[in-house]
Amino acid sequence: MLALLEQRQVENPELAMSIDFALVYQGLGDFDKVFHYFEQVADQRVGAMVFLASNVFWGDEIRKDPHFDALLDRIGHPTRVGTRVGV
Repeated sequence: MLALLEQRQVENPELAMSIDFALVYQGLGDFDKVFHYFEQVADQRVGAMVFLASNVFWGDEIRKDPHFDALLDRIGHPTRVGTRVGV
């Protein structure tokens, strides 16, 4: 899957593929890579970040990681009474 994503990124460099990579790395259990790609998504201002907290694709391991809250804070994601929206 990673090879296919890399090939697609080379063929279509204008596509924002970081969320796709993050999802694959989550499946592989490489959470450092997940957050690496989340940071790229934030840097690129990809609209999908709006749904980060409510997206069912991100498992508990990701949501409980302190980097997740830090990323939500960085992008200014809305919060509800100390709890992230959709979490």
